[in-house]
Amino acid sequence: MEKESLPIVKIKPEENLSESKAVGEESLPIIKQQKTELDEMSTIKRNYSENSEFEEKGNTEKFEQTSDDLAETPVRKAAGYCTECGHPLRAGAKFCDNCGRETVEETIRKEVGHYDGYIKNKIKEMINFDGRLSRGQYVKIWLVLFFIHIILRIAMMTTDSFLGIIILLAITLPLCVFGVSVNVRRFHDLDRSGWYCLWLLIPIVNIGWLIYLLCKKGTARANNYGIAPLD
Repeated sequence: MEKESLPIVKIKPEENLSESKAVGEESLPIIKQQKTELDEMSTIKRNYSENSEFEEKGNTEKFEQTSDDLAETPVRKAAGYCTECGHPLRAGAKFCDNCGRETVEETIRKEVGHYDGYIKNKIKEMINFDGRLSRGQYVKIWLVLFFIHIILRIAMMTTDSFLGIIILLAITLPLCVFGVSVNVRRFHDLDRSGWYCLWLLIPIVNIGWLIYLLCKKGTARANNYGIAPLD
């Protein structure tokens, strides 16, 4: 019995090599691109890990430094609490660190300072013998002083205690100084010397000078004693 012979398939090595070479050449750019991407990812990962270690180290140092500062710094109690949000206020703080509202203490200090300055200016005006005083201002001040004088006269007549008389005299003396300064400045407004106030000490004559001061209009322009005041 004869054996059947199998068909022999001849493989052309040149064709297979050429096909493999073509496939390798086509996949080479893809492999290079993947390799480049892997390198970039490795670089990013390495940089991220280095930055994380650096930040962690920096935060640790800052925390240790802050802890040391807090340990060395004495504990301070809050100077108060914000009326708007209730946040504790630092000593000497002008504004709340939480909501930014101005502290009540600073506002009160400003108001008190404003009123203190107003009172000081008024006291200086009472003993000021320089400058001019307009007719309208003089009339208003004279009426106020006249009513105060009447009240003090009545109080002195009805007061028998020695302490009450001393108190009334303590009030009357500053008012007398203020009255003299008002008359001096009024004479200045009329371009006259303040020594003309001596005429007011003479009975009967002083009435004429008083009417003159109440009715005569001051010089419209600047004179030897200053510029014209506002009426």
